[in-house]
Amino acid sequence: MRLRKTSSLSVVALFLVLVVLGCGGDEKATPPAIGPYTLKIVPETATVTLDEEVSVDIVVSNVEDLYAAELRLGFNSDATSGDGAVEVAKVQEGTFLSENDAVTTFFIKEHPVGGGYVEINTSRAASTGVTSEEDQVLATVTFKGTAVGTTALQWTTTDLYDSTQPDGKLIDPNDFTAVGGEITVE
Repeated sequence: MRLRKTSSLSVVALFLVLVVLGCGGDEKATPPAIGPYTLKIVPETATVTLDEEVSVDIVVSNVEDLYAAELRLGFNSDATSGDGAVEVAKVQEGTFLSENDAVTTFFIKEHPVGGGYVEINTSRAASTGVTSEEDQVLATVTFKGTAVGTTALQWTTTDLYDSTQPDGKLIDPNDFTAVGGEITVE
């Protein structure tokens, strides 16, 4: 009987020590939320020789349950503007949304006129999104330098979706940071 009483007192004493040290509350058991989401161009600054090609990755990080993305990346495509200009040579799908062998859709549409931009729409066919704190590639865009100078790579559309609804739910743009980049043509 005495052994049982000692064990109960030991358990109570251990519990009190944990509470005093801050190790026993539920708030410590909940892992921190991932975020803030980031959408960026990597490398942020690239250099290419005239008539040569350079590739940049469209990267996300700190994302949770990412299901789809509708993106529009603008650039100067007017080689007569006196500024640096580029054209899209090719766009390739990244591997992040196809994680765990998920089937994906990947559409691109190039607009070389009127300032130039490329639209990228990609989504998972799986009913769940993907999560990562690390940099993950959604797509790679290869540009060809067409005029000497520097052109900005600017996001004009950055719609990211999670999988909480059948067709995805738009993630609030205030919940992530979108960072553009630039290409210098020499």
